[in-house]
Amino acid sequence: MNVKDLLDKRSAAIKAAEEVMATASDKPAEKREKFDRIMADVKDIDSDIERYNSLNEAKEARNKVAAAWIPNLSESNDSEERNENKKVAERRALLNWMKTGQAEKRDLTVTGTSSITLPVSFQPQVYEALKSWGEIYNLVNVLRLPHSEPRKLVLSNDTSNGWANVSVGSDISDVDPTLSGITLSTDVISTSLVKIGVDMLNDSGFDVEGWVKGELGKRYARGTAAAIVNGGGPTGQVQGIVAGMSASANVTSTYTGNVQYVDILNLFTTLDPAYQDGAVFAMNNHTIFQIASLTDTNGRPLWLPNYGSLQGEVGSYQGGQFFGSILGKPVKLVTQLPNAGSGNMPILFGDFKAGYTFREPENGIDIMRLNERYAPSYEVGFLGFSKVGGVVTDAGTHPFIGLWHN
Repeated sequence: MNVKDLLDKRSAAIKAAEEVMATASDKPAEKREKFDRIMADVKDIDSDIERYNSLNEAKEARNKVAAAWIPNLSESNDSEERNENKKVAERRALLNWMKTGQAEKRDLTVTGTSSITLPVSFQPQVYEALKSWGEIYNLVNVLRLPHSEPRKLVLSNDTSNGWANVSVGSDISDVDPTLSGITLSTDVISTSLVKIGVDMLNDSGFDVEGWVKGELGKRYARGTAAAIVNGGGPTGQVQGIVAGMSASANVTSTYTGNVQYVDILNLFTTLDPAYQDGAVFAMNNHTIFQIASLTDTNGRPLWLPNYGSLQGEVGSYQGGQFFGSILGKPVKLVTQLPNAGSGNMPILFGDFKAGYTFREPENGIDIMRLNERYAPSYEVGFLGFSKVGGVVTDAGTHPFIGLWHN
């Protein structure tokens, strides 16, 4: 017998006690005696459950002790110091690999004789570049997976169903939610080649690690942001937001070459209220300049700048920086969006995390070091690779909408 069996037995006993009490008026003395016997059994069961729980806690404590970290005599007992020492070792191993091509397997994960997986300490700098060069990356839902296999995303739309009226003697009809699926696959992309002179690699005064990180990070960020907005990849596995949006999710402007107050109102009131809490406006610098001069019917400015953001402080909305607000909603700078003009969609509005999913490897970028290819020019090449994909996740309720100019 285990704890589950005891709990089931206890529930059955309590139910029996309730039934006895429900008929206590009939033969009260006999019923009281029976009730007391049942509750005595319940107490015994509780004692058994407590014994089992104590035994399980003792087993867990024993397992934790067995699995506890056993300190190395050459390492610190402080976990933070050990983590910092690990990062230093990773950076030292990465720099050594850049200069010599030799990798320490204990510090870095080698994926082959000519490529190397970046250590964890490398990734924050790449993601920092994504914040600076690709604000759209911070808006969408980012899925990091340990593999590149296709991932099925399930979309559900049950917004047309509510309660059902019931008539006595009539059956209630079955109404299932509308389910659909999207397959999120990947494309292999590269950061293009970065070449460094051997003399610079051997110069201790040159921060080769920081320079390579910065260059590869910025290239990956630019490409990621552009692909999320406009689509990308050798086989188009990164679907662009603009191309992937449903035509019914657009608001058409009657103005050419500029944005007016009524356009903003149409966007604001067209978005489903279910997505308003997480909604932001996305546009480029030129469009922000146009909107900054707009006023409502009472002459009040539509655009309210976020002075904290302009001073370099990071806002808390959706975990990133915003430049101002329109109708109380933050405005995010997405330079990849076009200007207002015929056939363009200069503004997007909505909850991007609910409407778009971008996937990338869990371990970030793989770097390949090219030695012999550029030996005649006394240089070494570095090339970054990744596997990415992206798709619009609109089940029919349009998590974000766009302003379309005919």
